[in-house]
Amino acid sequence: MKKNTKFTQNILELIQRTTVFLPCDVLDVIEQRADQEASDSRADFAIRLIRDNIALGDRVQASAFAAVANDVPDGETVAGVPARPARAQMRAVAALERLPDLLKRVKELEARIRDIASAEDNP
Repeated sequence: MKKNTKFTQNILELIQRTTVFLPCDVLDVIEQRADQEASDSRADFAIRLIRDNIALGDRVQASAFAAVANDVPDGETVAGVPARPARAQMRAVAALERLPDLLKRVKELEARIRDIASAEDNP
């Protein structure tokens, strides 16, 4: 991607105002399409591209680095990659933190089942 300080500053300002994280490939698309539409400023085009493709409702809050790729309804708080309702994201993170303990418990139960099966095979 070509260096364009003003364009980059405008994109960063947009991201800060909307608290939406834009991956590099999205920035590449913005750059390519902006080149095609030389009559418009690149920042205006980037704002229009996001505004026309993602509907953010009133009072929407997105956590830092939330990858908002779909419409978000009014009053919703989203987090994560991809962005989803914050409560669902917190439940998913909590479940992930319990996985090591659950795996240990499953291995213990499998060992007990093997012991019981071998005891039945060898009376």
